[in-house]
Amino acid sequence: MSQNYGIRAVQLDLARQMESSAFIRDFIDFIADNGYNTLFLYLEWRVRTESVTCLPDNECYTPQELREIVRHAASRGVDVIP
Repeated sequence: MSQNYGIRAVQLDLARQMESSAFIRDFIDFIADNGYNTLFLYLEWRVRTESVTCLPDNECYTPQELREIVRHAASRGVDVIP
């Protein structure tokens, strides 16, 4: 991939297709290995917080899961933008 662009991004639509945290980490590895440096996560209502609950519970990401994803991405040189 040409390195002429400062931002080389891909988007992962998790609002319509829920993926596991492991899948997202593997996807980050894949894009990092192929020259991308930014991952846009389209989440909509997929983040469970104190004010937002998800039904059923397994259809949402916890704040801790998202922190781990962002931490993994940072270790691979990938910025995550929700």
